[in-house]
Amino acid sequence: MAFYSVKFPSRRFARLFATAAVALTLLANCVSNDMSVFSSKPVMLDPVENPGSWVIGSYPGWVQKNLTPMEVPYEHFTHIMHFAMYPTDDGRLDIGDIFTDRNADKAVEAAHAFNTPIILVVGGEGEGHHFVGATNESNLPSFVDAIVNRLQQHGYDGVSIDWEESVVDTQLINLMRELHTAFDALPVRPLLMVDIMTNYVKSKTAAAVEPYVDTLNIMSYYQYNKIENEYNYYRRAGVPAEKVIMGVGVFPGADDLSPNRLLTKMQYARSKNFRGTELWSFEFTDWDSEIIQQYNSLRW
Repeated sequence: MAFYSVKFPSRRFARLFATAAVALTLLANCVSNDMSVFSSKPVMLDPVENPGSWVIGSYPGWVQKNLTPMEVPYEHFTHIMHFAMYPTDDGRLDIGDIFTDRNADKAVEAAHAFNTPIILVVGGEGEGHHFVGATNESNLPSFVDAIVNRLQQHGYDGVSIDWEESVVDTQLINLMRELHTAFDALPVRPLLMVDIMTNYVKSKTAAAVEPYVDTLNIMSYYQYNKIENEYNYYRRAGVPAEKVIMGVGVFPGADDLSPNRLLTKMQYARSKNFRGTELWSFEFTDWDSEIIQQYNSLRW
């Protein structure tokens, strides 16, 4: 499968104009694909007890002033992604979109008050060239230490690496291996995740980092990178379905704004037994909106 060459709309640009954003994650362990053809209303599913399912919501730091950590509807989610701190060229970790240490502390405190794990995202769109510097041979040890120190300082339950441009395959593999080793040495091992997308991360690179991570999060947001194509590309390299998190986007330009497409993707996640789904993001979300109602009725 060839890499797509289309230039996707910027998520940072989209956040300025988004009118609704909902994080949705669906998990599937041996659940029958019994949904009827989508009509004008979402199809109701029988509730299914699946304690292994992950439903991940993305909480960008720039939303935190308008949607405070105590106002997040944690009942919708099993995990929260806190977005994002940035790598620096010399192997440090900048506070980035989270803005202040206190914001990080507040987000962690609130999530833990609701017994919800919260994951620190490192990176994001436009940060690729900084990853190149941060993960070179001389800077990698200090960068790994910086990530571990931040995780422990604020009490995050894990880290997700979001390297989207200028990916240096060997350096991404080395980063994930060294983080895995560092996490194994901690008293309680944090979760380790990596974002992947056919435009940025080669299948052989994803397969090489797979042994080191808990999940590989496919950023399947657009009609040009449908989850069916994305997953098939990585599956052929050996990425297992049980480690896949399927991305769901509800920002302007996202393919998932169509209810019919959303249903199709959820059925696909179920049929492949993915670990779960992750929605981008909480910005400008109306929690009483139709999309949230669809989410609640279709989730299992």
